[in-house]
Amino acid sequence: MEDVNRLIHAIYEASLDQDHWSEVLTTLAEIVGGCHTHLVLADLRTDTQYVNVLLRSDPAGAEEYLRDYAATDFRAPRVLPAQPGLMRDERSYVSAEDARTSIIHNEFLPRFGIHNIAGANMRVDDCFGWFGISTPRRDTPFSERQMSLLQLIAPHIHRALRIAKSQRDLALAGQRARDAQDIVDVGIVVFQDGEAVSTNAAAEAIFCEGFLYLQQGRLACSNRAQAAAIERLAQGDDIDALTIRDARGGRSYLLRRHAPSGRAVGSARGFVLSVMRSEARSPVSLADVREFCGGSGITPAEAQAIHASLTDTGLAALAETRRVNLDTVRKQLKSALAKLDVGSQRQLHRMFERYRMVGDAPAIHARHSLVGE
Repeated sequence: MEDVNRLIHAIYEASLDQDHWSEVLTTLAEIVGGCHTHLVLADLRTDTQYVNVLLRSDPAGAEEYLRDYAATDFRAPRVLPAQPGLMRDERSYVSAEDARTSIIHNEFLPRFGIHNIAGANMRVDDCFGWFGISTPRRDTPFSERQMSLLQLIAPHIHRALRIAKSQRDLALAGQRARDAQDIVDVGIVVFQDGEAVSTNAAAEAIFCEGFLYLQQGRLACSNRAQAAAIERLAQGDDIDALTIRDARGGRSYLLRRHAPSGRAVGSARGFVLSVMRSEARSPVSLADVREFCGGSGITPAEAQAIHASLTDTGLAALAETRRVNLDTVRKQLKSALAKLDVGSQRQLHRMFERYRMVGDAPAIHARHSLVGE
C-alpha cells in the first residue's frame, strides 16, 4: 500500500510537471503487470496537447490507428460517454462476438502486441482524454486485484489532468495578456498592495528615458513636485488622472489610474497605471480649439482668445488684429475659461495638451489633476 500512496503522490506532482508522467506511468505498469500505456488530454479544436505520453508502444502504431482505424472504431461511442476517471475492462463493452469479428482486434492490435485493454475516459471540459493500458499477452488479462488497483488510481489521474489543464490555461492566458500589453504603445504598470508587480514593454521603454522610473516598487519621477502628484494618483485619494511634463526632454506624460471592476478608485490593493507619452506636436489651429471647446457654449471671439493663449500669440496681438480693446479680449478669455471650468491659463494649457493626447472633452476632466494647479 505504501507503493500505491507514493504513486498517487507522484501523479499529482506530474500534474505540475509533465516530465514526471513517463515515470508515473512506468511505475503503474510495473505494479499491475501492464505493458502498452497511453495517456492523452488534448483540445482537438485548437490542436492543444496538455498531456500525451505513449509508453512501451511503437509510435508507428499510434499513427496507423489514427490514420486507418480511429474514424470507424466502434468502441469510441461506448467509451467516451462514460464517467471520466472510471476504469473499465474492455470486455465490459466489447463482447466476445465483437472481438471475434473486429478488424481492430484481429489485425491491428495483435500486430503491435496489445491485448486485454483496460481504459478510462479522461475528458476534461471540452477536451478529449483517454488513459489506456494493456497486457503483453492475450492469455494474461488483468486480474481482479489489478483492475481494483487501476480503478483506485484512475480518478487521481483524472484529477491530475484537470490540474494540468488549469495550470497550462493560466500560463497561456498570462502569456496572451503579456503579449497583448506589449502590442500597445501605452505603458502599463500593474500594482498589488501598493507595489508594482508587472510592467509591459512600452512602460520599460518610457522608464529608459529617465524621467519616470520605478523606485522600491513605486512610480516616481525626477521632479519632486510632480513625484508627489504621482503618489497622490497611486493612492487614489481624489484623482484618477494627471499630466506631468519633462521640461528637459520636451515630453509630457498622461497617467491614468484604473481600478478593478467593482472596486472603489481609492482601493490600493490592486490597480493599474497607464502611461501615455506625448511628443512635440503640430501647431494648434483654430479648428483644433473649436473642437476642444465643443459643447461648452464658447463664442467665435472667445475661441480666438483661447487660441491666442494656447499658441502664445498674445492677447495684445489678437486685439490689434481684431481692432478691439485689449480689455475686451481679456474679458472674452476670462468668460471662456469660466465656461470650461478652468481657473487659469496654465491649467488651460495642460487641459488642452491632455485633450490632444487622448481626445477627452473639457467637461470630462472634473476628476483630473494638473500638477501645479
